[in-house]
Amino acid sequence: MELSVKITLSENQIIEIDSFKLANRKINFIFGESGIGKTLISQAILGILPKDEFKIEIDGVEYAQYLELPGVKEIMQKHFFVFQEPSSHLSQTQTLREQISEGCFSETPRKEEFAKSLFYDKSVAEIEKLLNTYPKSYRPSGGEKQRIFNLMSFLKIQNLTISTAWNGYFFFDEPTGFLDVKTRNILIKQMVESYIIDKPTFLIITHDYSIISFIKEQFSEYSELFSYTEIYKDGENLKQRTFDEFEYLFWLENAVKNRPNKVKQSEVVMELQSGISIFGKKLNFYRNEYSSESTKLTLRKGEITYLKAASGVGKTTIAKIIMGLIHTKFNMNLDGKHITEKTPILYFKNHLWGKKLSMVFQNADESLNPKTTVKNLFNDFPRKIEKTLLQNYFERLFPKYDFSELLDRKVGTLSGGEKQKINLIRALILETEITILDEPITGSDLSGIKQILIFLQEQIAFGKSFLLISHNEDIFDTIVPPENVYYLR
Repeated sequence: MELSVKITLSENQIIEIDSFKLANRKINFIFGESGIGKTLISQAILGILPKDEFKIEIDGVEYAQYLELPGVKEIMQKHFFVFQEPSSHLSQTQTLREQISEGCFSETPRKEEFAKSLFYDKSVAEIEKLLNTYPKSYRPSGGEKQRIFNLMSFLKIQNLTISTAWNGYFFFDEPTGFLDVKTRNILIKQMVESYIIDKPTFLIITHDYSIISFIKEQFSEYSELFSYTEIYKDGENLKQRTFDEFEYLFWLENAVKNRPNKVKQSEVVMELQSGISIFGKKLNFYRNEYSSESTKLTLRKGEITYLKAASGVGKTTIAKIIMGLIHTKFNMNLDGKHITEKTPILYFKNHLWGKKLSMVFQNADESLNPKTTVKNLFNDFPRKIEKTLLQNYFERLFPKYDFSELLDRKVGTLSGGEKQKINLIRALILETEITILDEPITGSDLSGIKQILIFLQEQIAFGKSFLLISHNEDIFDTIVPPENVYYLR
């Protein structure tokens, strides 16, 4: 499949790509910066973009006519789209069990097998309880909802195989964004197994480059099944190029070899005791994945500490407890003070926020006003930020941008990767003793990820301390010494 796609919104052309390629009956991975247009292009091809909201041309054909083409009608009948944000596409008026048992999902013989595989970490009773849940915005967790949506895609693959002459298209938009590495690997295995049996066309839109490492390790004999490409901006237009997975693997291997070694025990800047109660469970910190002896989470001056856990366990909640944004029973030593759930919020406001503590949130939109300019994002800080300092930070993460033009841009016009870099600058320019990084490379392409890693290493050399939360283990294992890794369970 090779198509040209033009998409216009409110008289403004937002996407134009002359040649979008998709290898039929292969597992296609498409990388590229968040917000660049990958999702809209794929939804347009499947015919699921609203006709009244966008003006769309595909191969020079108006969208209404495109949707009537015989081949397109078949695609629309035999496809499934896994949305990046599952919460907005699961009904709150039906249980999860009802939603995976209606319509095209109802007669799948392997339903129980798929469910047990994707929810490997739950007992049968726990799976039953989950399936009887009415989904809300806050529960089940993002990872659990994402697993449900992925489960639906495999159920539809099975049903189409049984009921039709096979030629299905299955598009996954960031299907692993809320998943831990183990669950992600199970999902990729299921994709490969489904492909080998049924030969659908898979498209996976992702920023998780570490998937490449897993595929190389587990499926090297099936290398011809996979296609890797990258969407990038060329002026105002988009282009697609082959992504060299071997170049990425070579970079990763060398980066791990050159990973900094921890030489000495530096000054402790924070200690958080184990035994924190979250969602009715008591969570502890461990020095390795299989240890039975808990410990305290310790951050040291001029070091990066990596907190790992399965999705939905509570890593982000831990970060927000440290920041004083969530109140539950905890014990922490920070800034020479003993801090608990009884510490007044005014203490955090007057002594810690923006002075000792800052945080990069996983979703940049949580802390950025889309209607203001980039310049205005730095005007409400507790102290005045010198323009020369601001320019220095921007030039480190935006080396090819015009600084003045970028400051004048509206936040809402930025891509997801650009927003997250600005989110990172906002946290780091405060020069706090500790910065919490919750998925700091969200939305970035590989070149942006490399810039962020170098920038963080420079900040560590200046004596800053970081608490890292991320599922991109392959990438962050290149800058975090093994002895600085903790596990939450």
